[in-house]
Amino acid sequence: MTDAAAKLGLNRNTCYQWVRKAGLARKRADGPTREDFRRLRDKGVSRREAARELGIHRTTAEEWDSGVRRTKNGRIYPGGRTVDYTSGVMTMTTPAGAAVSLPFPGLAALEKPLDPRFLSLQDRERIADLHSHGKSRRKIAEELGRAASTISRELARNSVSEDGYYAYAAQR
Repeated sequence: MTDAAAKLGLNRNTCYQWVRKAGLARKRADGPTREDFRRLRDKGVSRREAARELGIHRTTAEEWDSGVRRTKNGRIYPGGRTVDYTSGVMTMTTPAGAAVSLPFPGLAALEKPLDPRFLSLQDRERIADLHSHGKSRRKIAEELGRAASTISRELARNSVSEDGYYAYAAQR
């Protein structure tokens, strides 16, 4: 639409209005709604089938099912938690109605041990050190007591060719 308007030398918004009036486009409000989704779910239709029938994304269906609402820059969760992704602030509304701002989890959350089958932050830092010193994936695996395939996958998923492996990004 934008390219066509530019070629004709017209404002794209004007062209969009013409197309919509002709019935060839619709406003976002004309699309599927939470109520449509809820009606299908109440009839016993699975989440996946309801999403497919309405033409919405699987993630949108999951959020609609759990009561999550989107805002321009974040999400509002049913328990009173609001997340603003641009400012990095999480706000919790207390039962009394007061809003309390919380920063996103920091380094302490990153260092919290997960299940032993997952790599820890210390493991990832060790991988970064050994990899930067030119050690092979098999040698790194031997030193950490892990499978070589684990190290290979970890480096493939969390490396940027010009900058190398990012241990902290991988842990997040």
